[in-house]
Amino acid sequence: MAVISVVTIAVSVVIRQAYLTQLIFSLGTVACWLAWHANERPFNAGFAVLLVGLSMFLIVASEWMSRAFSEMVETSLERAAMSKDLASLSDSLKTRNLQLQDARRQLAEQATIDEMTGLRNRRGVNIIINDELARMKRLQLPIALIALDVDHFKTYNDTYGHPAGDLVLQRISTVMLEMTSRAGEFAARMGGEEFVIFYPAANRSTALEVAEELRRRIVELDIPHEKSLTAPHITISIGVVSCVPDWELEFDVLLKASDDALYLSKTNGRNRITFGEVNVPEES
Repeated sequence: MAVISVVTIAVSVVIRQAYLTQLIFSLGTVACWLAWHANERPFNAGFAVLLVGLSMFLIVASEWMSRAFSEMVETSLERAAMSKDLASLSDSLKTRNLQLQDARRQLAEQATIDEMTGLRNRRGVNIIINDELARMKRLQLPIALIALDVDHFKTYNDTYGHPAGDLVLQRISTVMLEMTSRAGEFAARMGGEEFVIFYPAANRSTALEVAEELRRRIVELDIPHEKSLTAPHITISIGVVSCVPDWELEFDVLLKASDDALYLSKTNGRNRITFGEVNVPEES
């Protein structure tokens, strides 16, 4: 019985009450019997004490084993719960990371797009223009830059109000977007009522044709401008440059040449197109 009690002590880990009951009714009963008959044999009393001591040891050991097993189970459950929480947190972090990446992308796009017109702003132009110029330089294809300005726009704002002026810029921008749908082409608002259109692989004749179509389409919008000194409706002045870029050509040079041509259009009566020359400054 003592051997069985020692061997089956592991049972106390799961069903401790049953083990204690078995221990008491087996070893306890034998110890009591030996103590009752202690006078009959000289070793009965010693065995009775030994069995009582063994019982006490097994009771203490079973308590320790049961507590250790309970703690182990509790720890395992806590680890499982923590693992589940960590997995959920990891999924949440992945989702949040994707959201942050999408937000950054949207902010980056917003930072390069003019909010009112939907065209690229100057920063957006600076990001892509060098790559486009480099591509045309490698291919040795012509490029064209069209600069335009709304005629007497300040007078329009003073007459009809700034909200009406914003609507004019939006309608003009819509036309420009429709005319820059191919790869490499873009329209941009450089500030106020000043815009540019960049056309890759466009020679002088093509650029002038595009500029004339743009001027005509703006006229066909037929936006009233009763205080204009040029026409009873909104018109634009345009400056055009086109060249096959060499490796020294920078966008600022191209932009200045188109601005100079635009200035001539405004000086010579507005609502017209002027073709300018691109002069690359010589290296000192």
